[in-house]
Amino acid sequence: MPAATTKIREFAEQGYTLARGLFSQHEVEALREHFLRINMEHRRVSDNITDESDPLAQYPRVTQPHRWDETSLNWMVDPRLNEWMTAILGREPYAVQTMFYFKSPGARGQALHQDQFYLRVAPGACVAAWMAVDRCDEENGCLFVVPGTHDIPVLCTIDADTDVSFSNDTVELPDGYEPTPLIMNPGDVLFFNGQLVHGSYPNATSDRFPAP
Repeated sequence: MPAATTKIREFAEQGYTLARGLFSQHEVEALREHFLRINMEHRRVSDNITDESDPLAQYPRVTQPHRWDETSLNWMVDPRLNEWMTAILGREPYAVQTMFYFKSPGARGQALHQDQFYLRVAPGACVAAWMAVDRCDEENGCLFVVPGTHDIPVLCTIDADTDVSFSNDTVELPDGYEPTPLIMNPGDVLFFNGQLVHGSYPNATSDRFPAP
């Protein structure tokens, strides 16, 4: 089903919108198992994590898998994502980047940030599509977004608390803005503007993975 008018308006006003159940349970389970195999067979060091006991060293995020993995490329150009992106943006997007995040029990999150600070898309801004492959909530480190921050400039970064964030940088929110947790179920897809401030906290559980 294409993005409804209310979803298009929500994206324009808040900087993000959620497409619930865009992918089926069967598709999600297959993708989850696929990336678990990738982790076992092709584990890559990422994010300068050298402590082998760190959960993120055991399950590093996979960057740009579409360049060498057909399953990832097929997801990246899936017609459902293209349809929603085109409705939201008013034009067909260019697909340029893929990532898969593992967040095993005890893993740190990623401090609040704006993708546009790093990617520097011009004109306009990048737009992300994040799919949950496990249920994501506050307990296991779901994504937090800050509604409305897509309309503010790119913020200067400050040092992040690396006890709770695997990234070194974060941003200070202007007055009047507050992070909002996004509870997502497997197959839900979040579309968000690259200037939207977002991030996540650690996975505080002992046995649950959220993995977008």
